[in-house]
Amino acid sequence: MQLILENAEQKLASIMESIQKNPFTWDGWKCLHIEMPGMDKRKNACRVRSDIAGIFRSFFRECEGNAYFCGYDNVYFFSKNAGQEMLSEAGRMVSAVARRISRMEAHTSIWDIKSDEEENKMIAALSSLTNKARSSFGTKRVLLVEDDRNMRELVSQVLENKCELMMTTTAGQAMAAYNAFCPALVFLDINLPDKNGNVVLNHILECDPKAEVVIFSGEDDMETIMTLLEHGASGFIAKPFVRDKLLHYIAA
Repeated sequence: MQLILENAEQKLASIMESIQKNPFTWDGWKCLHIEMPGMDKRKNACRVRSDIAGIFRSFFRECEGNAYFCGYDNVYFFSKNAGQEMLSEAGRMVSAVARRISRMEAHTSIWDIKSDEEENKMIAALSSLTNKARSSFGTKRVLLVEDDRNMRELVSQVLENKCELMMTTTAGQAMAAYNAFCPALVFLDINLPDKNGNVVLNHILECDPKAEVVIFSGEDDMETIMTLLEHGASGFIAKPFVRDKLLHYIAA
């Protein structure tokens, strides 16, 4: 379990987009929301947040998931293996801390993300929080899947200040990053250390048949290019790449 204390709103915006776009990815996940209206105006808000962070560290140390601290007023904990009773007990403990330190009531909600009704409630609660974060993204989101360090550095230099870039090095990382980051464009190396890039391409297209995926490969023969395009790739860039080709896809 990880505590997200910085840029939590932006990261939650990514999660919300992923839930709306690929709900089946979140099958089995739950969200605990703790709301403390006006806590940011209390003098002891830092102490309350510190104590809540301590509760999450100890209570959910064996759980898979992240806790997003949005200012001092809201905490969202997403977990796959924390049960309803565990989440309820954590909510009661946080409420006790808020009452003891600030004499405030904390409101808690638990949502089953895969349930349509619960998902709608959660998205409604998150919308006002994440709309501002979404507007700050500004530029196109790009996911680079490349295991070669030199190639990652070259691409990063070319795309600097031209997009919001996330980089991964394996197929497994890439598939998880696509679901969470929701990029508008993917640059995908076809030869990855754990799996062939075609596995990633298939996963992305199952999530979004209209996804834009541009393949990187040292093999630029016609058969390779046509096979990848027939499998759903949007484009192909041969290694070593030409700077203008990268920028063409960013500007598209």
